[in-house]
Amino acid sequence: MSETHGIALWPQNRLLMHSDGLNWRGLYASYATEQAWTASLPAIDHHCVAYCVNQANEITRRFEGDGRTQSAVLRPRMLGTIPAGVASHWKVSGSADVLLVYLHRSVVARVAEEVLEMDAGRVELRPVLAEVDALLEQLALSVLSSMQSQSQHGALYVESIAQMIAVQLLHEHAAHQQRPPPNVPRMSRPGMRRVAELIEAALDEDLGLGTLAAEAGMSPFYFARSFRQHFGEAPHQYLLRRRIERGKELLRQTDTSLVEIALATGFSSQSHFTATFKRFVGVTPGEYRRAM
Repeated sequence: MSETHGIALWPQNRLLMHSDGLNWRGLYASYATEQAWTASLPAIDHHCVAYCVNQANEITRRFEGDGRTQSAVLRPRMLGTIPAGVASHWKVSGSADVLLVYLHRSVVARVAEEVLEMDAGRVELRPVLAEVDALLEQLALSVLSSMQSQSQHGALYVESIAQMIAVQLLHEHAAHQQRPPPNVPRMSRPGMRRVAELIEAALDEDLGLGTLAAEAGMSPFYFARSFRQHFGEAPHQYLLRRRIERGKELLRQTDTSLVEIALATGFSSQSHFTATFKRFVGVTPGEYRRAM
């Protein structure tokens, strides 16, 4: 929160939820009811995507170094962006429920270089206001859903979303758009084996997309795509399924307590383990153990 504009915490606004404490990497999100405000926002190291969920805000803004003033009404399903590294001046009226997604500029720079073969030092995002972007909308809603469900999907899932947000920003909202190169690298069989072994050995750890990608010798973005091709599901889905399978083994073969099994399989608490286990298996861990 300290590296963002902190808009959701301003006294006139009502914070509904935020991602503090969820251990997300490279991405921070807040969801709040924003009332009227006038302020100058400092330049920060995060790109910001604002998505309007309910009601509307009338916005007038100007970015330093640009003599133009932008004015528009941000309505539901519309988006706006605040590029990193640029100060801006705002006047907002009305009342709206707004999701703010802050993506660290290093994430965007890495995707620009590794995926789109762009010079990250020359990447410049356009300051969008009250536009519609169907893909960014779905990604924003995925972030909101992940906040609502707390750690149900996990940090690995959110890292994948951050990668896709960066790609879409660069594709559709960069000052100089470029398309990805045609030859997409594929994961080798030894790489597949190393990643699978790493996951099995670290089911109790908070594995990140970068860690898994490095084991395969790939960029995080291409790793996520190649992983799905080889394993038939996204990395976070595979990891969650393997954690549940390990939990089932421990329930069948040991008398270990549910709390210890939850921690041994990478869940933050027994309640989180129980809810996820029931979603996958159809019964609670206790019911599963008693049926064995």
